[in-house]
Amino acid sequence: MAMALGAAAAREQICAALTAIDTAHQVLRETSSDLVGNDFRVEVAERLEFQDRINRG
Repeated sequence: MAMALGAAAAREQICAALTAIDTAHQVLRETSSDLVGNDFRVEVAERLEFQDRINRG
């Protein structure tokens, strides 16, 4: 079971996770998908859509 965090630690952890998400999105935007093929592109699109739905839920 996860240990309970104080407010400051929780803020820090959340901010670190959001920074990681921002960094990952930047990598996705900057990485060409020209060589990966359409099947892989569809997989990526499906994963991004799934993540978007979870985040909005």
